[in-house]
Amino acid sequence: MDFAILFLPSNLVLERDIMNLDKLVCQCMRVSNGDIKKAVENGANTLEELQEQTKVCRGCKRCKDNVIRVMEEFQNN
Repeated sequence: MDFAILFLPSNLVLERDIMNLDKLVCQCMRVSNGDIKKAVENGANTLEELQEQTKVCRGCKRCKDNVIRVMEEFQNN
């Protein structure tokens, strides 16, 4: 475990994780950061539009906050 990560602000950890496009952001529907990036590139601007394109947040919905953060990060870059 990288203990230095414990002392970083959570948004820095998230930015580091977003760079891994294979990392799953939604376990239930097996949606990765890369899937979110592609959906944003294809015009998804809201959670609902992401859901239409990727089926993200259709299971337990515990990923919702992270999905929104990932989407916003890709929208801003």
